[in-house]
Amino acid sequence: MNIQKLKTDIEKGKIAPVYFFYGDEKYLIDEATRFVIENSVSPEVRDFNLDIFYGNEVDISRVIDIAKSFPMMAERRTIAVKEAQKISAKDLGNLADYAHAPVKSTCLVIAASTGQIRGKAFSALKKDAVSIAFKKLYDNQVPAWIKEYVSDNNYSISDAAARKLHAHTGNSILKLVNELEKVFLNLGERKDITESDIQMVVGFNRNYTIFNLYDAVGERNINESLTIINHLIEHGEIPTTIIIRLTGYFSILLKILFLQRSGQNDADIAKLTGVHPYFVRNYKRQASNYTLSKIEKVFAYLLEADRNLKSSYQKSDLIMDLLIYRIISQQSGMGETHDIR
Repeated sequence: MNIQKLKTDIEKGKIAPVYFFYGDEKYLIDEATRFVIENSVSPEVRDFNLDIFYGNEVDISRVIDIAKSFPMMAERRTIAVKEAQKISAKDLGNLADYAHAPVKSTCLVIAASTGQIRGKAFSALKKDAVSIAFKKLYDNQVPAWIKEYVSDNNYSISDAAARKLHAHTGNSILKLVNELEKVFLNLGERKDITESDIQMVVGFNRNYTIFNLYDAVGERNINESLTIINHLIEHGEIPTTIIIRLTGYFSILLKILFLQRSGQNDADIAKLTGVHPYFVRNYKRQASNYTLSKIEKVFAYLLEADRNLKSSYQKSDLIMDLLIYRIISQQSGMGETHDIR
């Protein structure tokens, strides 16, 4: 089976009692596991019918006991055993024995890297479960994968831009997704990705991109932030464009703070902010470094810097340095300081 067939079957309501996802592409394994979970057990009953375990700390006998029990107030219960390559050969054999005669009202997902998993149990799981191997892409497959991923997210990308991203990022799907999600956030209302859009993300130096600036500012690292912003300006980034990007970044942090306050979970936060679910945790951590009142001040600093860039006699690099210093230190004026936190 392949991932497209898996999704088609599940969307039609054909949910297997056991899935076995394995291979070298952890990102795709995680995405497949997430898809099964989201479509096999409804959110309102997940507290009673969803269990997630990890191979380095799981009691397989407990997993099997849960798998053999009936769901509560639902058609099905779902269990995910992640990082199954870390469980013992004996425990893996017990899972394989269960997979040979599974309970139909349970959906068990076993996810593993093949780097450390072999033997009879591995072969048995591949035979008895719905199995998919997630292998690393070959060089000639990467551009097509990029275009498909971009299209699935309702964007388009030129062949030249796809080749540029591949050249800078390599064959790791996780890295490709990371860079593409940054591109999506950077596009605003546009839907067509060009070479220049890729260049803004990958940068002239892998350590100095607009998204490295987001991370440095989000973590309130003033020295790193100043280094990155000066490098960006030296290599042709327009200061007013940087301000627009920072405004968008802090708008996302502000939304996250409000959504957390209203009790939204990570999946809801991803949908409502446009941040890929894989990176929500990083954004939440950065948002925790700022309060609502601090972000309000940040917007004021950004507006003031934009005005100064368009009308002031000061050099643009000095205006941007002061902007970064005020954002991170929350200094409202020279000589008037406030607590960083």
